[in-house]
Amino acid sequence: MMITILEAVMIEAFIPPLNDKGGDLMGTMYRQIEDPSLVEQRDVELRRMVGRALAG
Repeated sequence: MMITILEAVMIEAFIPPLNDKGGDLMGTMYRQIEDPSLVEQRDVELRRMVGRALAG
C-alpha cells in the first residue's frame, strides 16, 4: 500500500508528459496549467530582455 501511495505521489509531482494514467490518488487526476496572465507577463519581460541585449 505504501509503495502504491509513494508511486502515485511521485507521478503527480513530476507528471511525465506521456503518462495518461496519472497517479492512483483515489481516482483524482490533477494537471498543472500556466496562468495566461503570467504567461503574457513572462513573454513581455522576455521581449524586453531581448530588446535590451540587442540594443546594447
